[in-house]
Amino acid sequence: VETVTVRGAVTVTAGTGNVSITENDAIAVAGITHTGNLVLNAGANDITQTGAILIGAGTVDLTGANITLGSANVLGALTVNAGTGNVSITENDAISVAAITRTAGTLTLNAGANGITQTGDIEVAAGALTLTGGVITLANAANTFGAITVNSGSGDVSLRQDGAMSVAGITRTSGNLTLNANNGTNDLTQTGAISIGTGTANLTAANITLGSANVLGAVTVNAGTGNVS
Repeated sequence: VETVTVRGAVTVTAGTGNVSITENDAIAVAGITHTGNLVLNAGANDITQTGAILIGAGTVDLTGANITLGSANVLGALTVNAGTGNVSITENDAISVAAITRTAGTLTLNAGANGITQTGDIEVAAGALTLTGGVITLANAANTFGAITVNSGSGDVSLRQDGAMSVAGITRTSGNLTLNANNGTNDLTQTGAISIGTGTANLTAANITLGSANVLGAVTVNAGTGNVS
């Protein structure tokens, strides 16, 4: 296990073992190639990168304010600890969320054409959620996020959250869509269109108001109480 406190751009060359890096200021990653788990702790400061983080199936645990990892990263299960600031994670393979907790800020997850899944909750309060991926399954009952954007891609999308659900825009070239607003207790609304071609739409919410220029296949509205438009 390597645990270090450093300043300046961080490079970790190929090796085997866990890596834990703490800074008392921002962390800038020049490149990390390792087999093992990775911990980056910048406290209330930012985490950025200029080179890829390649740790295979190793877990990554991040603590920071604004966290921007936009390179062709390969990570295992992702944990982002409590903090304030925008989080943007890009991977060159599937994204698996172990847990993300933010008191303020937006969340962007970009898996390219790969899948996005979760084993733990995503809790970003009212922060906007932007997703790019193939099959996207974020169905934990305790998820909390603000306006949802799902960018163009191919694959089923299933989203659930513990509260009202607001769609900023969903575009899919193929695949089905499932939206669940607190198992039918809260409302489902939109500010931007849902365009999923012939893909089916399965909706669970109280009041459901989808009044934009939507393109949907067969629509199912599950049992609940409220107006549907």
